[in-house]
Amino acid sequence: SSGAEGWRQAEAQGAETAGIVAALDAERVIIAGALLQPLLERRLLEPAAAASAFGQAASDFAAELGRLGEFRTGAQWSPESSLSGAQADALRRMLLAVVTDPRLVLVRLADQLRRMRQARDLDESTRLQNDSATREIYAPLANRLGIWQLKWELEDLAFRWLEPASYRQIAGQLNE
Repeated sequence: SSGAEGWRQAEAQGAETAGIVAALDAERVIIAGALLQPLLERRLLEPAAAASAFGQAASDFAAELGRLGEFRTGAQWSPESSLSGAQADALRRMLLAVVTDPRLVLVRLADQLRRMRQARDLDESTRLQNDSATREIYAPLANRLGIWQLKWELEDLAFRWLEPASYRQIAGQLNE
């Protein structure tokens, strides 16, 4: 049924993001919040049930992640006209300013990495906007925060999708 499929998709999304966060030695509340957020967002799990199973702090963290929402480059953006350095920096600073808990940024970066790992499943337009947001906003933000593991993989995946010919050429040279 579509309800069961929706549950499986949300559960897989949360599990992958939580796994990325766990690999960074995040505390239990952050990992549980990353796991719960897609289930709460799609209303597949009630906040009271989430709090009962994982604790109120994890449920509250997941709800705050949901309120943070998406952060994109905007509809006026196109791959041919990338953001200026000042524009991208202003967007990164704005994201940091609106976040009440800096741990939310860590989970948002992990979720963006999850999306990038699944980029081949997206339509081209969505993928291009996602890849560009990664290169212009998320990877530099991970760099600014000193989260090198995420920065490196975000940059690599964005480069792979945005400049496939250059990526293949460099990958071939590295293999030689």
